[in-house]
Amino acid sequence: MTVFGFPNVLQFSRLNTAISELKSQSEQARVELATGRAADIGLSLGPRVGEGQLILKAINDISSFRFSTQRGANRASVTQLTLSRISQLTTPLGGDLLNALSFNDENGIALAGQKARNDLQTTVNSLNQRFEGQSLFAGDATDQPALSDPQELINDIAALFIGAADAAQFESDIEFYFNDPAGDFATQIYRGGSGSAPVAAIDENQTINANVKADEQEIRDVLRQLAIIAVAGNAPVSAKRDEVLSEAGAEIIGAGANLTRVQGRIGIFEEQLQASLDRLDNEESVLTLRYNDLTARDQFEVASTLQQLETQLAASFTISSRISRLSLVNFL
Repeated sequence: MTVFGFPNVLQFSRLNTAISELKSQSEQARVELATGRAADIGLSLGPRVGEGQLILKAINDISSFRFSTQRGANRASVTQLTLSRISQLTTPLGGDLLNALSFNDENGIALAGQKARNDLQTTVNSLNQRFEGQSLFAGDATDQPALSDPQELINDIAALFIGAADAAQFESDIEFYFNDPAGDFATQIYRGGSGSAPVAAIDENQTINANVKADEQEIRDVLRQLAIIAVAGNAPVSAKRDEVLSEAGAEIIGAGANLTRVQGRIGIFEEQLQASLDRLDNEESVLTLRYNDLTARDQFEVASTLQQLETQLAASFTISSRISRLSLVNFL
């Protein structure tokens, strides 16, 4: 008669080890069934693992460049909308002011002065806006507003207007104030940095700088004429006032037209950024297809393997349960 030995601890331990291995293989098969891709890329690719890693790195690089490019495109879009809004303020104001001056319409002149004050406030607020938590028009000083409070600018221009003997002196003082590096605009009104805000990296070797600063000449000219009209438009009637306003009315129309040059520059950058996004999308599609070809697993094969593993696992659990219930009495 054949006698079988009582199951010992070593046999039970070996069975548990086998069950753990089956669990691990089953989980791996489930992942492959869900993703359609080999769970162990290194084992699946073998000697071609280097090629797979290079493709995966290229895909990750594209993702990084896309983030930078999309962020740059979004900044450029907001910048463009802001400049367009400012530009649209200038022509109607200049036309209304010149029309009021030609008819000696004091109410119209006063209204133009008040509108200029309101437009100046709107313009400064627009230039002080933030994008993704950073000041949009302040250059590399992204943690602070680009411009000081517009009332400070109006107070300065009012003092220059009152102190000037005639329109010529006022024009000379204004020119220094706004355009000289030692003038108050550069030292007091503009609060941004001298450098550019972060640029958009569209690939390893190329960046696009679609940023605009509030101290660029075209923007300074708009601020200059708005402040002059806001001050002189509410000043008492005088030859100096009328001469200053007549020049400012014509200049602000020209300043608005010049601002479109900046808009054109940003428009070119927007096209480049969009073209870069399209290129990155195409490159990613090609690389992703190639990576999928290298790492893909046949879904029917994986499903069949998973079914076999689950059957073995169920059988192993049954055997393990029976062994764990054995006693000397049951054995005998």
